[in-house]
Amino acid sequence: EYAVLLTRVSDNFTTMTCVAELADLSSVQENRVVVFSADQQVGVESTQVARVNIWSTSGVLLSKEQLCEGYNSIGVTLNKGVYIFEFIFGDNQREIEQVFVK
Repeated sequence: EYAVLLTRVSDNFTTMTCVAELADLSSVQENRVVVFSADQQVGVESTQVARVNIWSTSGVLLSKEQLCEGYNSIGVTLNKGVYIFEFIFGDNQREIEQVFVK
């Protein structure tokens, strides 16, 4: 677990961040790389109902989407770059995908 003590320089106010629990899941899940073109609609095929969080590589949450079983269009425009798609299924199982938009 990690937490960080932040101090604001202007008035010396300090506060702790939320605790982050880190885990290495690389040995338990398969990561695939998906490539899209910037002019394409991003679509996702899902075998079950799921949520997907779309993150920038700097850790900014860009979008939260709800997926139905079958084909889904993602309602966020992605510029050229690298993104992380975090799929969360009904049983709280997670799958991470790297997405390259060129």
